Amino acid sequence: MRLRAPLGRPTEAIAAHRRCLSEVAREWGIDEAALRALQRRPTSTNQFGFHSNDYPAPALRDSNQGRVVARINVNAEGRATECTIVGSSGSRLIDTRTCEVVLRRARFTVPLDSAGRPTSARFVALITWLVES
Repeated sequence: MRLRAPLGRPTEAIAAHRRCLSEVAREWGIDEAALRALQRRPTSTNQFGFHSNDYPAPALRDSNQGRVVARINVNAEGRATECTIVGSSGSRLIDTRTCEVVLRRARFTVPLDSAGRPTSARFVALITWLVES
């Protein structure tokens, strides 16, 4: 069954949504033009380096979980050189561990500039920590 929902002004709604996303990107220190100019953006090749035993023991014991938004700088070799939490999970332990693991073990595809040359790039990643039931 299909439902139709009339939208009064979809073009305006889409434009407002894009403005909102751009504002958040600026707040998080992301240069959208620089990201758009890349021929290839960095993507994790090893799930950001996480293993099941990376969960902080106190957070696991207390069933703390959540989503972390991390701003990550990746160099021309595909390694994380900087990690900053721009959206907290609500747990300092989980937030801190996120950047520790990313900086130590995460590997990425090498970002390529518009000419196809290796370069550095900054992007935002969402990492979810869940306690298995």
